[in-house]
Amino acid sequence: PQTLLFAVDFFSKAFGFNPAGQEWNRAKRLAMRYKKSKPGLANRAPLFGKETLRSLEEIVLNDLFQTPFRIAAGKLRLCCQASIRYDDLVHTPLSSLEWVRRKGGTTVVAVRAKSTQGKNKARPWIASLMGTRPENDRWLCVLLEMVLDIHGSSWKADDHFGKDVSRDYEGFTRKPARLESDVASVKMALRLYKKDGGEPAMTDREIDLLRWHGGKATLTSLMQHLELDPKMIRLAGDWAAKEDAMPDTYLREAQLMVLRGQESCLRSEEHTSE
Repeated sequence: PQTLLFAVDFFSKAFGFNPAGQEWNRAKRLAMRYKKSKPGLANRAPLFGKETLRSLEEIVLNDLFQTPFRIAAGKLRLCCQASIRYDDLVHTPLSSLEWVRRKGGTTVVAVRAKSTQGKNKARPWIASLMGTRPENDRWLCVLLEMVLDIHGSSWKADDHFGKDVSRDYEGFTRKPARLESDVASVKMALRLYKKDGGEPAMTDREIDLLRWHGGKATLTSLMQHLELDPKMIRLAGDWAAKEDAMPDTYLREAQLMVLRGQESCLRSEEHTSE
C-alpha cells in the first residue's frame, strides 16, 4: 500500500493534480500501520512439475482436443520454457520471432523474440524446442503453426501473440488473447486430459486453483536446484543485478546461455511437482 501511495504522489506532481484530503491522510496512516505489522510472505503461485509440462505438450500435439485448448496449453508451456509472464508473451508480435541455430550448425534448436512491453518492461526471451520427452519435441513448432493460422494474413501487422477465445470456446475472436480466457481453457483442457486417462500430476483441486504465474519461476527454480550458473539463472528470469551486467549487451550469447539452462532442466530426472 505504501508503494502505491508513493506512486500516486509522484504522478500527482508529474501531472498536476492534488491527492491531498481527509481520505488521503487516512490512507497514509493505514499504509504505515500495514508496513509496521510486517505481513507474511506473498502467496506465491505453485510451480509446474515435469509431468504437468509433459501433459501440456501432449495436449498441444493431440488434434482431438479443440484448438483453443491446445493453444492455451501451449502458451502456458511456452511461458514455463521461456520463464516469462503472460504479459510478456501476449505482447510479443509474431513478426519478432526468430528461429535459433547454434553457430556452425543447421538444425533449429529454439525460438527467440522480444516483447513490446510487459509487467515491468519489454524483454527478450528464448525457448528451446525440446520437450520433456524426445517424442514431444514438436510441441513448440505445432503451437506456432496453430497461432499463425488463427492470426491469418494479419500476423505481420498484429502487435500481439494469440487471439481471444470465443464465448463457446470453439473458436477465436479478432481481439488479442486475454489471461482469463486462457486460464479457463487450460483448466478445461487438463480436466479433459485427465478424464481421458492422462495423468497431469495435479489433483482436481489443484487444477481448479491453477495460476499462470507459476510458469515464470518453474525452470529458474529448477536451475537453482541443479546448481547451474547463477548468471544463467539471472538472465533466464530477467532479474536485475548491478554486477556482471556489461556482458548482457551481447544478447545472443546471453540467450544461448539461457538455452543451455533450459535443456539441462528438461534432461534432468529431478524435476518433480514438489
